[in-house]
Amino acid sequence: MTTRFNVAYIPIKTNSDKYIFDTGIKTKFFISGIEKLLFDKLSDRLKQSHPSGLFSAWGIGSGERSVHANNWNKLNSNDLLLFCLNNDSVLIAKVAQKIQSENVAKYIWPEDTNSEVSQYVITVNETLPTELPISLYFAKSFFNKLSKLNTFEVFEDVALSEIFSDKFFSDVLFRDFVTSLEDVESDYANFDSLSHIENGQSESSSTDSLSLSSAERKVIEMHAVNLAKEHFKVKGYSKIEDVGSFESFDLRVQKGNKILYVEVKGTTLNGDSIVLTRNEVELHAQVFPNNALFLVTQIQLHKGTNLKASGGIVKVISPWKIFEENLSVIAFNYRV
Repeated sequence: MTTRFNVAYIPIKTNSDKYIFDTGIKTKFFISGIEKLLFDKLSDRLKQSHPSGLFSAWGIGSGERSVHANNWNKLNSNDLLLFCLNNDSVLIAKVAQKIQSENVAKYIWPEDTNSEVSQYVITVNETLPTELPISLYFAKSFFNKLSKLNTFEVFEDVALSEIFSDKFFSDVLFRDFVTSLEDVESDYANFDSLSHIENGQSESSSTDSLSLSSAERKVIEMHAVNLAKEHFKVKGYSKIEDVGSFESFDLRVQKGNKILYVEVKGTTLNGDSIVLTRNEVELHAQVFPNNALFLVTQIQLHKGTNLKASGGIVKVISPWKIFEENLSVIAFNYRV
């Protein structure tokens, strides 16, 4: 089933727009700073959405005939915000929570000169760490809609394929941001057909590994590892260690006190199954739930004098529980 979103277009044109954006989205605020202004239930929801205790925010007044307030009401958690910074540049963020409060707005934007207080507040936990050229990364029909707008607008029930171009989907980091790590992390029970090999080196798929040379397998492996490093860097993991050459997992990543043991797999195939060594299975059973599978499928292998790998579709599962019923023996060690 295709995931659909409500998508908000937010032009940043006036000095007031820029102040609301720069002060709210580019800054982090402590939840404790506004806690006394909130009802207990809303405060609890805010803490759940922002476990770090920090949040960014954007806000707007009710608008003529409450048109802005009505659009604000259409947005829900994980819907998308498109901040149009100029005629051809957009910053993407995801909705975390909504707060209607003049006092909160005055706390966040004390120097707001709008005649209306920007009391319709949206908190943001995650933004794409780069601005995107609209003409390149958005579908042509959606780009045409945006080009006709000059005010806050919400598009309802939109599929990702209706918003973004093929170029967007070819970049695994952009796509991963939109589909969200959290959405995939909770879905590990539905990822089936894992294979278990008792001996030998770990590869992405038995068929894949048999048809590739050792040099080609190495290029695919390094491509997947590099994507994994970049992914966890974007997710805020400040310490990323490549330990695949001497451990039974590939990356050890750390964010604050949180440590994840990451298994990285890359394949040119569709990744319906992966190959695991006995040590990998045992290791991830021991460290669960502090672990993750970073799987890159449909990697493009460019052969010739300049052997290299590119592209791929990323799936991240964390915590990653290996179900015994999904394991099948595909090799034996026979003593002679």
